[in-house]
Amino acid sequence: MIPFLKELDAVKEPSHVIGGHALIRSLPGCLKQAAHMDYFSMPSHGKVKGRTVPYSCLLALEEGSFFNLNEEKISLSKGSVIILRGDVVHSGSEYDKDNIRYHIYMDVAGEHEARSADHVHWV
Repeated sequence: MIPFLKELDAVKEPSHVIGGHALIRSLPGCLKQAAHMDYFSMPSHGKVKGRTVPYSCLLALEEGSFFNLNEEKISLSKGSVIILRGDVVHSGSEYDKDNIRYHIYMDVAGEHEARSADHVHWV
């Protein structure tokens, strides 16, 4: 994961800071997560003018990882990464076997920060 974090740090915008991190473990038989946004204090889902927006990153640590976007179940190979704007509605998938993924918040320093509790809003 260290090479991934170094690469992410190298390509991020200057106003971004790597915020919260989480290992997400889904147990066999778990249900699909409720649809949500990771940052709900963003003003709109439209075009953002003149400022940076926060992002969320999901790194698949195992084969058989999934991610739901617009009711489409996306399969992720081990080592695959999804990066999405903080206002994109998505959900974690259901699993029939144990699965672990790595989640990272890409905060905008001083504006949208995972540690300031302006993230994760269930819709």
